[in-house]
Amino acid sequence: MLTTLVIMRHSLALERKDLDGANFLLDQLRGVGSSTDPLLQYLGMKTELKAVDSNPMDAALTLRNAELTATQLEQPLYKASLLLLICEQLAETQLPRAKTIHAQIDIHSIEAIEAPSARRVVAKWWEVKSMFDDRERVMSLREAILRYRSVGCPNRARLLSRRLHSV
Repeated sequence: MLTTLVIMRHSLALERKDLDGANFLLDQLRGVGSSTDPLLQYLGMKTELKAVDSNPMDAALTLRNAELTATQLEQPLYKASLLLLICEQLAETQLPRAKTIHAQIDIHSIEAIEAPSARRVVAKWWEVKSMFDDRERVMSLREAILRYRSVGCPNRARLLSRRLHSV
């Protein structure tokens, strides 16, 4: 239970761009877990990817390390989430590479998982897909909005609705 709370606080810290707080919480988890724990590997790479904005010189190396970590993760939700974060980072600067990585995500196996976290990953998959192609943007945003609403993420759905109306 405590681990779950630390993970939630870590996600909130990243959302608030509090990298020091996120790293502190990650260190707390590392103190009780193994360095080979897939969760710790995922959270570590997630933190590094979110920190790329603050240090663009390390961006290419961080993205390559994240791709390598994703290929090694066997937990499908962690793997897909990490690949989607990579796609978001690449969407503006390396669109073809972002599309290639996005296409590698086995979204059908994620959809088959009966868990709210899997449904959030699927919603994120549609959201990221909306970044790629103007012709499919509206349809992808609508799908992402519906899925975020169905999984109880009304704030994210509202944010995407605003983006949809501006398109």
